Amino acid sequence: MIQTIILLGCFLVLFSALLFLSIRHGNRKANKFLAFFCIGVAGFLLRGYLLISGHYVRIPLLTELIDNIRYLMCPALYFFVLAAADPDFRFRKYDLLHLLPLTFNLVVKSEYYLSGSDLQIRFLSQWMNGLMLQSPFFWDNASRIVFFMYFIFFLFLSVHRYLRDKKMIEQSSPFGRIYSSWIALFILTLSPVFLLWILCVACIALGRPFLPYLYSMYLFASFMVFLCIYTLFLRPEIIYRAKPMKGDKKYQTSYLTDQEANAHFDRLQSYMEKEAGFTNPDLTLQSLAEKLSISKNYLSQIINEKTGRTFNDFVDSYRVEKLKKLFRDPSRKDATILDLAFEVGFNSKTTFNTAFKKQTGESAIA
Repeated sequence: MIQTIILLGCFLVLFSALLFLSIRHGNRKANKFLAFFCIGVAGFLLRGYLLISGHYVRIPLLTELIDNIRYLMCPALYFFVLAAADPDFRFRKYDLLHLLPLTFNLVVKSEYYLSGSDLQIRFLSQWMNGLMLQSPFFWDNASRIVFFMYFIFFLFLSVHRYLRDKKMIEQSSPFGRIYSSWIALFILTLSPVFLLWILCVACIALGRPFLPYLYSMYLFASFMVFLCIYTLFLRPEIIYRAKPMKGDKKYQTSYLTDQEANAHFDRLQSYMEKEAGFTNPDLTLQSLAEKLSISKNYLSQIINEKTGRTFNDFVDSYRVEKLKKLFRDPSRKDATILDLAFEVGFNSKTTFNTAFKKQTGESAIA
């Protein structure tokens, strides 16, 4: 019965991964990271099924190779949080450092991978019975400790970023609130698995069998999958591959309510008029969204719907109006037009001339 539940959980989470990879709309980057997280969970559950069912004696090498897939779980969850908050998130060069624990495990297990099946079966049997403190298993234990720290590190990062960016995640896309609820669900369910993992480590340290805790860990992970699948099917728009319905309204699929849009627009106007945010020459849609604690997609929507302008035209309108006031200021009569243009936030002569012509219909002499 336990084996069947674990295997069913493995198939369901693989189904979820394929579903997320097939989505062609919405935040595709977040969907891909979510799929990688599901694949990591599937590898974890599949190895658990092979160990608990005893089928590992038939395919010991494959059983241990599958173990490497678990390294996808934690970084995928962390990058999912990042991409959910910022759809334009991109990898940086140092993100390749996240592959070091996996590389270390592959190096440590290389001798095992190249050994005969008898040694591989004996290795897994001793592992199942908690007899891993013998010297031949020193580097394998070291690799597991590294993964354990790796797991803790990324779980902490995921929780930290989620708590910090929760509001941005919810506002990042039409499915932001769904992403947010899933992240919270994953974090809440990974925590008990983590505690069961600690008990397994304690049993290994004491040289005692840890099968009851191992069974509990795989069962709990399986029930986590069932809960997530249930949540998934409660949202038919996800099963619909997030394909937006056709209509005249540009932002028809947006979850932004009129009340929220009005509140954000009031804050936007206050920032532009009272704090003169437009005078920052490096002001971008992303930086302004972060300043207002709103996703840039929603900010763009609010500006488009409330003013009928693009972000650049909206900001330039404030700059040109401020510039007109400076023209009429007797104390600034000695300043050149270009000096005043830089003062109100334009960062080049060309940008200023283009914006002034567009806003006023007249050419500026600068």
